[in-house]
Amino acid sequence: MNRSVNLMTDAALRDVTIRRHRRVWLVVLPLLVAIVAVPVGMRWKEVRPLANQRVALEQQYEPARQTIVENKKLSSQVNHLLTDERLSILLSEQRPISALLGVVSHAASGEGMQVRVEQFDLQERTPDDTLQTGRRGTLQLRGLAARGEDVSRFVQALRQPPFQSIQLETTEKVKLPSFDLESFSIRCEY
Repeated sequence: MNRSVNLMTDAALRDVTIRRHRRVWLVVLPLLVAIVAVPVGMRWKEVRPLANQRVALEQQYEPARQTIVENKKLSSQVNHLLTDERLSILLSEQRPISALLGVVSHAASGEGMQVRVEQFDLQERTPDDTLQTGRRGTLQLRGLAARGEDVSRFVQALRQPPFQSIQLETTEKVKLPSFDLESFSIRCEY
């Protein structure tokens, strides 16, 4: 049996061990990198053209996607308008006064209009008259406007359900000390 005694210091022994492990890893590490890099590179070559095709297809699909988004938006607006119209028709059938007030106030608050309704006379017909004429009553509006254009815009804004006919009966200039106004009378059949 051979016995040997290692006379190396601890620091020298550590250096030898580190060098031995470094030599092993210098051989193994490049092999591991090559083994991993080759499949990754091949996969990248396969995926890159597919990614370019995907981008091209998305660009071709973009107009269709925008059309779909616009269609959804327009459908939502149509549903909203139908709901508003159904609500005004329902109110006109069940609560005619509140529906009429709503339409008149909405028409008077139009953009850029200066209209003030001062008198609101409502005359409802009897059920027999309603069956004969198809109209439930008459609403007489009297008020003031800043200009004649505001009166005509107000009449146009009133042309919506539940009103069936709108007739501008009179307009007349009213002179005040600081400015002139337009007085009007409108007859609305509903």
